[in-house]
Amino acid sequence: MADTTSSDFFIAPSKKSVEDFQALLARDYPVAITEWLKKGWELFKKDAGPSIVFAVIAVIAYAGATFLIPFGIGSTVISIPLLAGFIIIALMLCRNQKTEFVRFFWGFRHLVPLLLFTIVSTTFILIGFLLLVLPGIYVTVAYLFAPYIIVDKNIDFWPAMEISRKKVNKHWFGMAAFCVVLLAINAVACIPLFIGLFVTIPWTIYAVTIAYEDIFKEDSSSGAVPAELQRSSSGPAPASGV
Repeated sequence: MADTTSSDFFIAPSKKSVEDFQALLARDYPVAITEWLKKGWELFKKDAGPSIVFAVIAVIAYAGATFLIPFGIGSTVISIPLLAGFIIIALMLCRNQKTEFVRFFWGFRHLVPLLLFTIVSTTFILIGFLLLVLPGIYVTVAYLFAPYIIVDKNIDFWPAMEISRKKVNKHWFGMAAFCVVLLAINAVACIPLFIGLFVTIPWTIYAVTIAYEDIFKEDSSSGAVPAELQRSSSGPAPASGV
């Protein structure tokens, strides 16, 4: 994995392919929706204040980008790196790393593969919904973990999408149920005035992070972290593969 210190803002993805993750893909996993939600809530409470503040900033930035740059371009450029910022913090909390508020913005370091993922996955989802809806639902669930893989493994968008799809396929209906529960939590939080979303958005992202850690534990069970997450406040740590 590339050495990524704080001086390197934009990070080029590594050349790893799906074939490099065959052992991970072969491993099965249980679907534990209640446990993931409970542990996600505990994770959220570890960093609740900064998470809520960043959620407010993310919503304002999303709204501003949508208004200033039409045709969905602004919202696309802003939304997925902001989501990735939550993912980075959540992974750090999972792995007992010291967090800093600035790292919420480190999702922009993976801007290019994240944007390509958004464009390609959105295209597939739209085509899927045009083809009698069910293919669109399938693709939406199948690519759930792709942004996590892009950030955590520092690989390009296409292998990340394929790894996510193949892993989710082992228990697609269970993962679909998990997505429905996450959607329901955020839907309820819209009442009243969408205020609850500032809590449920981070909570549900952190719950998916817990699921990601369980499902992809072959690579994370040793406690290793992405090179970009290793740098503590005392200075850079050596990079290691995840």
